[in-house]
Formats: sequence, C-alpha cells, structure tokens
Amino acid sequence: MIESTLIYLINGRKEKFDFPINSIIKKIDEKDLANWKLIKNIYSINKADSIIFATDDLEYQRFIFFMKLYILLTAFNGSIIDENKKIIEFNFMEFIFIDIPKLVFEIFITIITILSFKVIINKIYKEL
Repeated sequence: MIESTLIYLINGRKEKFDFPINSIIKKIDEKDLANWKLIKNIYSINKADSIIFATDDLEYQRFIFFMKLYILLTAFNGSIIDENKKIIEFNFMEFIFIDIPKLVFEIFITIITILSFKVIINKIYKEL
C-alpha cells in the first residue's frame, strides 16, 4: 500500500517545499487552525498516513501546540515544517511531558496576572 501524506499549507508557498510525491495539499488560513471541524473534515475526506503542517516561518507561528494536538488526534504521525527547512517532528512523549505542562503553566500565569491586576485596579478605585 502506498503511503500518503496530507499537507496543510498555512501562510506559505508550495514551491518553497519539497513535499513527498504522494501528497495531498490543502491550503488553509492560520485562523482555520482554530476550527477543529474543518481540520477533521479535511483529514477524514483525504485519509492519509501522515500529516504535515507547512508554514512560512516557525519562529512566528503561534499555533504549534494545536498543530501537534491535531497530529495526535488524527494521524499520530506527522511534522511541522517551514520554508527555511526547519522541522518539528511530532513526538508523543515530548507533547505529553513538555508541551502540555508548558501550556498549563502559561494559563496559570495568565490567570495570576489577570487576578493581580484586578486587585490592584480595585485598590486604586477605592482610593479615589
């Protein structure tokens, strides 16, 4: 059986990439990464053995966590690449023990920051 690769092309030009021969390329916008149903529908229609998210630059990509989550929930085999040939291979252990705790920590710090500012603003408001 021939292996196929589903490529979600985000903010990039396909001429800049060396995609495998049996690739199915679907162009999506960065904001479409927030739409799980769209990503899942594209995957279910094209049933591929692996998924590649291709973007113009990984340095400025905000949704790497969600790309890894989609790889985990669909093909379980994939990577994220950019036009400069940088590659992030999906690794289950790294996702579970590094990426998820980082996200939880970021959420925790954000909540603490919001609550701190609320307390400070309430103190200032009461003093006025």
